[in-house]
Amino acid sequence: MDDSFRIRKGLYLLFLLSLSGVVCVSIRYSLPEEKKSGSLVANVLKDLKLGPGELSARRAQLVSKSNKQYFQLDTRSGNLLINEKIDREALCGKMEPCLLLSEIVLQNPLKIYSIEIQIEDINDNSPAFSQTELDLSIPENAPTNTQFPLESAQDTDLGENSIQNYTLSPNENFRLEIQSGRGGKKNLDLVLEKPLDREKEAQFGLTLTAVDGGVPQRTGTVQININVLDINDNFPQFAQSEYIVSLKENSPQETLVLKVEARDLDFGSNAEITYSFYQVPEEIEHLFHLHQTTGEITVLGPIDYEKETSYYMKIKAKDGGGHTGHCKVLVEIEDENDNAPEISVISITSPLAEDSPLDTLVVLFSVTDQDSGDNGRTSCSMEMNFPFLLKSTVNNYYQLVTQMSLDREKVPEYNITITATDQGSPRLTSRGTIRVLVSDINDNSPVFEKSKYEMQVWENNIPGLLMGSVHAVDLDVEQNAKVTYSLVPGNASGAPAASYVSINSETGNLYVLRSLDYEQIKEFQVRVRASDGGSPPLSLEIVVQVVILDENDNAPFFLYPLQNSTSPCNELVPKSVEAGYLVTKVVAVDGDSGQNSWLSYELLKATDPGLFSIGAQNGEVKTRRPLSERDTNKQRLIILVRDNGHPPQTSTATLNILPVDGFSDPYLNIASVSHEASEEDGSLTMYLVICLAAVSFVFLICIIVFVVIKMYKKASSFITALPQFPPAFPEIPETGVDSQSGSLSRPYHYDVCLTGGSLSSDFRFLRPLIPVFSMGEPNVSGNHRISSVSQETPEPVECQKQREQEGVVCVSIRYSLPEEKKSGSLVANVLKDLKLGPGELSARRAQLVSKSNKQYFQLDTRSGNLFVNEKIDREALCGEMDSCLLLCEIVLQNPLKIYSIEILIEDINDNSPAFSQTELDLSIPENAPTNTRFPLEPAQDTDLGENSIQNYTLSPNENFHLEIQSGRSGQKHLDLVLEKPLDREKKAQLGLTLTAVDGGVLQRTGTVVIKVSVLDINDNFPQFAESEYKVGLKENSPRDTLVLKVEARDLDFGSNAEITYSFYQVPEKIRHLFHLHQTTGEITVLGQIDYEKETSYYMNIKATDGGGFSGHCKILVEIEDENDNAPAISVISITSPLAEDSPPDTLVVLFSVTDQDSGDNGRTSCSVGMQSPFLLKKTLNSYYQLVTQSPLDREKVPEYNITITATDQGSPRLSSRRTITVLISDVNDNPPVFEKSKYEMQVWENNIPGLLVGSVHAVDLDVEQNAKVTYSLVPGNASGAPAASYISINSETGNLYILRSLDYEQIKEFQVRVRASDGGSHPLSSEVVVRVVILDENDNAPFFLYPLQNSTSPCNELVPKSVEAGYLVTKVVAVDGDSGQNSWLSYELLKATDPGLFSIGAQNGEVKTRRPLTERDTNKQRLIILVRDNGHPPQTSTATLNILSVDGFSDPYLNIASVSHEASEEDGSLTMYLVICLAAVSFVFLICIIVFVAIKMYKKESSFITALPQFPPALSEIPETGVDSQSGSLSRTYHYDVCLTGGSLSSEFRFLRPLIPVFSMGDPNVSGNHRISSISQETPEQGEGQKQGEEVFNIKEKFLHIKKLYIVNLMSIFRMTPSPSSDLVSREIESGYLVTKVVAVNRDSGQNSWFSTGPGLFNVGAQNAEVKIMRPMNK
Repeated sequence: MDDSFRIRKGLYLLFLLSLSGVVCVSIRYSLPEEKKSGSLVANVLKDLKLGPGELSARRAQLVSKSNKQYFQLDTRSGNLLINEKIDREALCGKMEPCLLLSEIVLQNPLKIYSIEIQIEDINDNSPAFSQTELDLSIPENAPTNTQFPLESAQDTDLGENSIQNYTLSPNENFRLEIQSGRGGKKNLDLVLEKPLDREKEAQFGLTLTAVDGGVPQRTGTVQININVLDINDNFPQFAQSEYIVSLKENSPQETLVLKVEARDLDFGSNAEITYSFYQVPEEIEHLFHLHQTTGEITVLGPIDYEKETSYYMKIKAKDGGGHTGHCKVLVEIEDENDNAPEISVISITSPLAEDSPLDTLVVLFSVTDQDSGDNGRTSCSMEMNFPFLLKSTVNNYYQLVTQMSLDREKVPEYNITITATDQGSPRLTSRGTIRVLVSDINDNSPVFEKSKYEMQVWENNIPGLLMGSVHAVDLDVEQNAKVTYSLVPGNASGAPAASYVSINSETGNLYVLRSLDYEQIKEFQVRVRASDGGSPPLSLEIVVQVVILDENDNAPFFLYPLQNSTSPCNELVPKSVEAGYLVTKVVAVDGDSGQNSWLSYELLKATDPGLFSIGAQNGEVKTRRPLSERDTNKQRLIILVRDNGHPPQTSTATLNILPVDGFSDPYLNIASVSHEASEEDGSLTMYLVICLAAVSFVFLICIIVFVVIKMYKKASSFITALPQFPPAFPEIPETGVDSQSGSLSRPYHYDVCLTGGSLSSDFRFLRPLIPVFSMGEPNVSGNHRISSVSQETPEPVECQKQREQEGVVCVSIRYSLPEEKKSGSLVANVLKDLKLGPGELSARRAQLVSKSNKQYFQLDTRSGNLFVNEKIDREALCGEMDSCLLLCEIVLQNPLKIYSIEILIEDINDNSPAFSQTELDLSIPENAPTNTRFPLEPAQDTDLGENSIQNYTLSPNENFHLEIQSGRSGQKHLDLVLEKPLDREKKAQLGLTLTAVDGGVLQRTGTVVIKVSVLDINDNFPQFAESEYKVGLKENSPRDTLVLKVEARDLDFGSNAEITYSFYQVPEKIRHLFHLHQTTGEITVLGQIDYEKETSYYMNIKATDGGGFSGHCKILVEIEDENDNAPAISVISITSPLAEDSPPDTLVVLFSVTDQDSGDNGRTSCSVGMQSPFLLKKTLNSYYQLVTQSPLDREKVPEYNITITATDQGSPRLSSRRTITVLISDVNDNPPVFEKSKYEMQVWENNIPGLLVGSVHAVDLDVEQNAKVTYSLVPGNASGAPAASYISINSETGNLYILRSLDYEQIKEFQVRVRASDGGSHPLSSEVVVRVVILDENDNAPFFLYPLQNSTSPCNELVPKSVEAGYLVTKVVAVDGDSGQNSWLSYELLKATDPGLFSIGAQNGEVKTRRPLTERDTNKQRLIILVRDNGHPPQTSTATLNILSVDGFSDPYLNIASVSHEASEEDGSLTMYLVICLAAVSFVFLICIIVFVAIKMYKKESSFITALPQFPPALSEIPETGVDSQSGSLSRTYHYDVCLTGGSLSSEFRFLRPLIPVFSMGDPNVSGNHRISSISQETPEQGEGQKQGEEVFNIKEKFLHIKKLYIVNLMSIFRMTPSPSSDLVSREIESGYLVTKVVAVNRDSGQNSWFSTGPGLFNVGAQNAEVKIMRPMNK
């Protein structure tokens, strides 16, 4: 259809027009269809009036107006050839003529030729029906002359080649009728001429043939299969009117009960029978399922013989036409053993006293079984490992009595399992567990958890302190097990026990009543009694030993020297003693014990602290060095002794030591000594007052801090720690006294450390476990013996004589009672029948036991009256059973006797007859024959006998009568019999009333209304209002758009009048485009409606009623065109790329615009954007030219995306856009351009030749070869030499390389020029200046100007001996050849004869005195001075300076030789002292390493624990220099405790080094003070909740003495080498890299303990001491 519309538009263009110089010529050719590809159509050269080769020269193109290119043009020969085989039917369908439009377009100049090729038809298609077989269904009662439309055949050929005639195969019943419709289309109808009879012939086969008029003639056939439909004229019939079947109870679901089957002589749906229950109780529908098609009756619910022994039901069979048939089914139930015995407890004695005698009745119970026969006979048994015996009585009653003594403490309760088994097959068993509790008597006394208790309490305790608790357990229960505690009267350590201890009588908690003193009493014992609450009470006693623990409440006491009011103790020491001489031994004792009595001695104060020492453990006072003349004649020592308690106690003693020439001088000037002592005591008193005030102040501060910390950490939890135990010392004697020192020995001390979470785990304070006693029975063997008692079925109800069995008597009594009696109504008095006196029922514990699920009666044991407990309904209780009996039993105990009570419930007329429903609907066809029977449901009456239903009556009517028949069991069956034929047109419904009447005194009735509906039979055809419909539809209508609603009517009723609509013999495309609703007749749009594909659609509609009759109509749908096709843009030719220097009016694009719509919807206009340098020109036949109109520049716009917009004139207007990309080709018109106007590059001096110094880069805006840039150096000089000798350049990348090693001191910078050229045919270039700057490196060492270092004599400086500190001796001057930071110089004193005498300014080089010169200073001082620059790495130089001390500058004759001689002598003595010091230091160092290794190996398994850092207090009397100014010797040793916090192994102390002080490793020949290298570290933060740990590290500095700030290189604690710390750092690291972390401590607090560091290449964090790189490292 697309081509047909193009053909229409092409017809308007057959005339010649001239527009803008374009000429249009139209040429027509004809061609038969089905020609092969490559066949010649025509030669166009003659028709176009062109010469050979002119088509090629003018760039001729063949443009097809179709979607396909059916033809091709040979531009060399001018032949028009077939490109693809053409099928006229597929191309144009029924359209005549069939034209294909093309255009030949010539350029230079533009000219268009219109080519029209007509496709001629040939007879290449046979007539064809849409299907090979056609099925028709016609009822056998269809009237003659009924028409049945048939589908016409289709032939795609035209004219004589199309269909000319139809023929039908010969037959007796049908003929063919042909009619011509609109457009010459033939309509076929099959007409019935003779009535049909399904019983004679059910099917017909006819052949319809279509014949065309072509040569040769072609035909098409279809097979018509006619099915004769049956009408419903037969009723379903069952094989039997009544079925009897047996079924076992408890049959599983879907068990087949019976299969009923009915037959119907009709055919098809009329013979399709469905089965259903008919007028059955609801219970039947819950228990059985009837399959509606197969007639199988299966089990649906539980079948219980005990509930119902048989079931009666009615089955209805119904065919498809509505006719029904009925039958009856009786299902008899067979009993199965499906009820287990039931155990019912009559009475139970629980709790049972454990001292109960034998044969005591414990439980009385009965066993019943609902089954019958052997299934109801039962036996009962129990296990024999209990102290009980099972006895059987009559009527399935059993007694459980004791047979052995009971013990509640062994078995407090018994769970006795009773097993009851019936005699059925298979046997069923039930078990009942009876719980018997044993009551307690007081036969057990309390028992303590321990045989003896030991408790500890600290001395000086608070009165009323909880010391511990005792606990006793009594195996009895309740009051017999209630334990109370008390103290047994007695003495403890000479005093009543009650004066020391009290006990809580309920909890057993023991409290100390007084404060105890360990020195007076160390332990005592008390006895505690535990008594229970039984009657009489039982008790038990236990011993509790109380141990008093010692506290440190006694200060040490000096035995020697004795401190009293007499004269102080004096010791004489020869002046000639050597170091280590034992002066005396101090002895002290402590009244405490254990660790509190361990004593340590120390020298608190001395006249000369460096002269004497005291042993910390033995108290031995020894000399530390030989006495000299400078030492005073009297040395006064204050000795402090400290115990090891918490807190420690201290005492001091004064010892005077008098150095004498010898012990032979008997005349010691005591007076002078006393006088000096008095003077010294005066000053000592002042010092003591100051020390006392200071110590008191520090002590008060410590108490306040301690209290604050304790309150702050009150809520803290235990910390994770490993328990540490001190080693045992086998050398300490058992007496506990050190035989050598006289002080108390060192006791053992154990610290129990609780791990984290121990409060809820290991130390839970578990209570004692109660001993487990054997609960076995001594008299019972291990194997269980089972005793079984068999019991027969209970005796019959009619118990006419008494039977005695083991003392149990059975008596049967019967009463009668009308139903519906109120609760409390009297049944009878049983005393007379039971032959018992008043009150005897109560005395013998009588019980009324019901055999039913409910207790319908109650027995008054005082009066003997039997009352109705609950209102009784006989019908609900017994149903249809004639004899309704309720069974009870009266059970008497002591002795046991059972009376059987039978109560007969009598019926009264309290129920009316009732139908299952109030209305009954019957549907009967109007053609039903007379005497047809319709079964009715009988009424139900639950009463019996005369009170039940006696008769039925039917309301008067003309058509029906009631017929009553009696069944086997006396049940009445009702049938409604048709007497007179029905006529639905006269009366469609009938109303009847059926009444049921019973025979009671007060007669009761029940009614049901019967509604009879007369069913219609199908005898009318559906009829449409019109035989043909015509409707218009817009194309592109949305889905579900309503096209037309057709409607047919049928005069029948019900299903016969229910009409369904369907398409009838329509093409497949109609079904894809339209949807016909089968019930409403609405035709809606289903697919896409396209006017361009089809302008109209023709279809047949069939209406079929429920009986199979049908009617037909025809519908013509005409499609209205819509503007739904946007214009299409087709590019004919394009010039791309386009040179950027193209002249104006150059043809860029040639294209055409087409639109498939018609009229205004197909008219188009075209436009382009106005911003491009192009112009759009319109030519003939919707062709357009795009030409240039302004100059092009590729560098500004390298390509153009031209959007062409085509718009039609429809409503709404539609547009389409196409973007055409036109590339602009390049010409070389741009030189290279550098990124910078000037380049500056830097290079370090002493570089490697060939080093890359940088690169330049230029960009050319052109492309490809025109944009390829090459680099070169412009010839020229740089610093007096050719530039090419310094630098070279890579011609492709622009990289610059240094060709020689440069020296900053020779050349600091130079310049070169670089040229960049492109690769165009006429190359363009540009230049730029590159400046190269040389950077200085630290490659020159500092040089001394003064003192000048050469081969001449060294430089000497004179210094007066009387100079003061700060005297300027000289000034050292040095220079550095480098520049910048590399030339910054700093001075330091590398080595000196006396390092403490002179100093040098770090920046100015000034040499000054640090102190006044003394007589001990040598006359010649030799200084080695080091100067260091600030480069990386730094360069250093050294110079030697001799300083001579003289009395004055007036002595011109300085004896150099004597000075040198004295210096050599002094150097010799200094060397000796240095050797001694070195040996001493090495020895102490070796001892420290050995001790450290031993401690580490001993504590290898121990871990770090959480601890708080502890620092010793500051001692203000030590000078900052670390030297005692009075004696000149080193000050006293300091003791440091460094405590590592928990987790410190992985945090601050990650890389710890040896526990050794870090010393300066200077020249051993140089005397003087040691230089200290220190590392600053922050004090670790104290974590919240941490506690002080138990493992500390001691760092003893015996050579470094600095006041206030004590620096320890903690980074070296665990690295076993005395060398300084070294950390490796890569030179490639960036700034901010973490090198290490420094750790330092300061014993001061607050702001005084803050550290700070200085800047440089490395920076140390002021707060966290992290060492980081501040900038990248260079060479």
